[in-house]
Amino acid sequence: SVIKEEDMRMVSSYVNQKIRELGSGILEGTIAVNPYEQNGSTACTYCVYKSVCEFDERVAGYEMRKLPKMSREEALSCIRQQVDQS
Repeated sequence: SVIKEEDMRMVSSYVNQKIRELGSGILEGTIAVNPYEQNGSTACTYCVYKSVCEFDERVAGYEMRKLPKMSREEALSCIRQQVDQS
């Protein structure tokens, strides 16, 4: 399925906003280990830096962010709210 042009512009704005936020954080020295879990999959499954970050849920203070399952409309609504707030 295809996303509407106006929604694509909104998603693009959201991605650019996140890139700026992450870039600023990196320049400020904020590089947190913050992986997610959703529907039984985790970011660590695909991460090539797993051996470097040494994330381990068995260590106190380490836990996965649990991302909720969302429909396309729910995701776009959340993105729209984030873009409108900036």
